[in-house]
Amino acid sequence: ELEDPTAGEPGAMLRRRYLTAGKHMSTSGAPTCLIVNDVDAGVGRFKDDKATVNNQIAQATLMNLCDEPDRVSVGGEWRSDDRATCRRVPIVVTANDPSVLYAPLTRNGRTDLWMWEPT
Repeated sequence: ELEDPTAGEPGAMLRRRYLTAGKHMSTSGAPTCLIVNDVDAGVGRFKDDKATVNNQIAQATLMNLCDEPDRVSVGGEWRSDDRATCRRVPIVVTANDPSVLYAPLTRNGRTDLWMWEPT
């Protein structure tokens, strides 16, 4: 789902799902999170691979959600009032090879990495 024929749709989808999780948390009181499975397959950079606009927008959206977790734009004009805010939602991503992810996405302070090797 991190690639789409419509430019910008994967980033918009991530923002919509983040806002939905935040709204659910606010209305129900139940904890929620956004899970992105195999993020390296969706936005990873591999040898001789070309980045798409959607790939870049999805990465930028994830970074923006990490940097400004309570202010999420859904497109159009940016709002500066309280209606532009939302509940902070934890984002959990899985990856087989996080080394192929855009380095600023995984920098210290933006992402906490836990390596797990099954025994």
